[in-house]
Amino acid sequence: MPHVLRYAQLVHELVKRVPAFATEREINKSYLSHDDDEPYLVFGDFGRFLVNVIRNQAYPMEREKLLTDSFELLSEMATSPDDQVVNVAETTVFEAFSDFPETVAVAREYLSERAVPVFERIVGL
Repeated sequence: MPHVLRYAQLVHELVKRVPAFATEREINKSYLSHDDDEPYLVFGDFGRFLVNVIRNQAYPMEREKLLTDSFELLSEMATSPDDQVVNVAETTVFEAFSDFPETVAVAREYLSERAVPVFERIVGL
């Protein structure tokens, strides 16, 4: 049986699976979640982080792995049976991506086939 993401474990999963974000969040005091592990705040900052990675070509040496790991997690969230987990992905990262054509294109490329329709619904709003 596949691992099911739980709302209470989202931040732990994120920092474990995307260590570059964990490091950036720890040192960047401008992140709203700098001292707060509330999932909506953390994933809001994660969305900001990914927009920066995509638009500014940040982390060039590890970019491919960073994007693959990030979108694997986001795909799992978008297709979760837990509506609260899906909502975190939709209202934080996916909404942030919908503002820029390049982030929309990257999301379409890296999200799983099952997660793309969830993303497209947000982009279409």
